[in-house]
Amino acid sequence: RCNLYSSRSHVIFVLHVEQSSPQGDEKLGKLTLVDLAGSEKVSKSDCAGETFEEAKKINWSLSALGKVIDALAEQRPHVPYRDSQLTRVLQEALGGNCRTTLLVAASGCAQHADETLSSLRFATRAKSVRNVAKVNYTYSPEQLLLLVAKLQKQLVGAHEHIVELSQVPRLLQESPRHDMPERTRASSSRLSRRSASSKFDAVSEEAS
Repeated sequence: RCNLYSSRSHVIFVLHVEQSSPQGDEKLGKLTLVDLAGSEKVSKSDCAGETFEEAKKINWSLSALGKVIDALAEQRPHVPYRDSQLTRVLQEALGGNCRTTLLVAASGCAQHADETLSSLRFATRAKSVRNVAKVNYTYSPEQLLLLVAKLQKQLVGAHEHIVELSQVPRLLQESPRHDMPERTRASSSRLSRRSASSKFDAVSEEAS
């Protein structure tokens, strides 16, 4: 009999890490270590009773994990994380802001060739999943105020530029070209060229 004393369970260990700097910002991280129970064939393990029920649940969760890996590898719009408690817990580790490493323990025995081949195929599918991990920052109130002030300054500059552009038609009619500001003069030149180009295209279409 195979795995006579096995508990038929997965082990998940999650470690949360926080790093604070003297400036007040924080970096947040999470390390997830998972030991997956191997799938087994009832015909080989010859399990019964409670052990048989545990084996069925393990095989079901591993099947759900395989479906999630397939959906992520093929970049499907829907990923079935909720099909199993295992995939729900590992949602961030599988398709979130993370880097994932998979280690496969394979047997060299001929009698376990089917299980070994299945594990290697699963690892091949998992290898095709691509995630882009970024550092999780938490800014201090002082840093957020500086960021807001910078954005407000950029917004004021953009508003002033829009006001200048809105005054170009009036300046073209009321002021000589050499009296206009250099920035406005450049904007009016671009508008004049665009207008001339549009007129040329219209004349070309009428001629054709």
